Amino acid sequence: MANIKRSSSKNISSFFLIYLAIGILIYFNSFDNAFQFDDYDFIVNNYNIRDLFDISAIWNTLAHPSRFIGFLTFAVNFHFGQLDVLGYHIVNTVIHIINAALVCLCTRALLEKKSLKEEKVDGAVVAFIAGLLFLVHPLQTQAVAYISQRFTSLAAVFYLFSVFNYLRYHTTQKGIYAALMIVSAVCGMLTKPIVFTLPILIIILDQVFLKRDKPCLNKTHVCILLLLLVIVPWTMRFNASSILGMTTLSGSHDGDVINWFSYLLTQMRVIIMYLTLFFAPVGQTLDHDVALSTSFLDLRVISSLTIIITIWFLAVIQYKKRPIVGFCVAWFFITLVVTSSIIPIHHVMFEHRVYLPSVGLCILVSYLAVRFLNQGRLYIPLVMILLIVLSVMTVRRNAVWDNDILLWGDVVQKAPQKSRGYRSLAVAYYKRDDYPKALQFIQKAIMLYPEYLEAYETRGRILYMMGDFTNALTDYNYILFKNPRHALAYKDRADLWGRQDKLDQALADYNTSISIHSGNPHAYNGRARVYAKRKQIDLALADINHAIAIDAYQSEFYNNRGIILSMAGRHIKALQDFHKSLSLNENQPEVQKNIATVKQILEQN
Repeated sequence: MANIKRSSSKNISSFFLIYLAIGILIYFNSFDNAFQFDDYDFIVNNYNIRDLFDISAIWNTLAHPSRFIGFLTFAVNFHFGQLDVLGYHIVNTVIHIINAALVCLCTRALLEKKSLKEEKVDGAVVAFIAGLLFLVHPLQTQAVAYISQRFTSLAAVFYLFSVFNYLRYHTTQKGIYAALMIVSAVCGMLTKPIVFTLPILIIILDQVFLKRDKPCLNKTHVCILLLLLVIVPWTMRFNASSILGMTTLSGSHDGDVINWFSYLLTQMRVIIMYLTLFFAPVGQTLDHDVALSTSFLDLRVISSLTIIITIWFLAVIQYKKRPIVGFCVAWFFITLVVTSSIIPIHHVMFEHRVYLPSVGLCILVSYLAVRFLNQGRLYIPLVMILLIVLSVMTVRRNAVWDNDILLWGDVVQKAPQKSRGYRSLAVAYYKRDDYPKALQFIQKAIMLYPEYLEAYETRGRILYMMGDFTNALTDYNYILFKNPRHALAYKDRADLWGRQDKLDQALADYNTSISIHSGNPHAYNGRARVYAKRKQIDLALADINHAIAIDAYQSEFYNNRGIILSMAGRHIKALQDFHKSLSLNENQPEVQKNIATVKQILEQN
């Protein structure tokens, strides 16, 4: 490390190879981790990404196209590997390694500027350490091991690449770098709204932190950058009056209702929690339990605000002597603005939100280590020990993401009074057909938060599978009493009616479910079964074909279509569907029995 030379393309290549090797080493144990949490909405059950060439569907995945490029990358993954998690994890890890390299490049470029350069500090060493620290820090695992948070890491790529191209333009005045800066900014804003702050950060960097160098942004550049600020509000359909007047149930503490004021107060505490997790990454979890603060007189808010003001004060007084310190502090707080200010977000805290802000902290720690522990190269063994410890913590944290039982078991251990962890554990055991264990956890979730409708829906399905139709029906009826437009509850109740051969009630509930949410293939599949029982074969085929058109990877759908085709006397087509069902899921004795039955019929004919 001590022999690292300045300004060498050979060294930069070496740095990247080191990052590549270490990145693969510490994230290798995440490559077979299962889909988790939002992965099901954004990837597994997201039928809009099933056709890579249907750009319109990908663009319209959400009500607003603010994450289009992220969804496009998921569509690429699906095109080549369907739902094999390996490809998704490899892409996420490569993105993270690229970000580490960009942290290194940006840091090196910054410290070569006259305004930020210090003779006693080897910028190449600081840059290398900053990239390594970013790469191995366990706080980054939620943006890497958690597949759907590619939105965050990919947005960071565009953010950092834009900053790097600004710095190159500042040095060379070549228009290609200005163009790349703008294009990267636009791509980032179509990946995740956190890139909204990028134009502001670049302007502040140019006009404040690099003012001793010749500023490179003229009025035209500034106007173009400011115009980019329109992109995120446009994609998000932003309305200031509605946002500031909005209230939403908190996803971070049961029963809390968020408005802009309580969100702002709470974020002061959350920012300190982020800083604590960076400097002491202990107690990480997917789903923190963070109660809202509603008054400035809350001692937690006062103490947090005092710490924040102190940090800014120290940064300001260091500005003239060590401007890089001020820049690192500014980076951290500016990049947090979108998620930690006055715009109420359903969840007040997630660890992946500090992925991009932590760049400033990594640069700061690296700079301070090299600047103040340079005597006898003392920083070398200390930094090596730190990086090894953080790497081990990252590997251990990745292991928690291996499956849903481990992940949500970790959540309930660290947030024992929050209901979602227990409900998610119930779903995990339900998937494994361990219904008594699932029932135990869902009862706990409902006890903690009696207004949690999704928990009643989960309990209804568990009771249904246990054959307790009476209590399952009670849960479905309760949900629909509370929310008459709960499409999934209608579908679940229709399944129950169908199981009891109450076909009229089943058909009515399937119709209602589909009228509320026409994109659920399982509702069409269920209605097809009802039509089949009523001998309405044409209607049954229409529905099961529609279900397969939405989701062509459900083995159950092909089995059901095979049964319907067999009822229609189309046995060869039925046999093809049964075999297709088995190709998607080999462990299906019922399908194998159906195949034997159809073969027997064909032999007799």
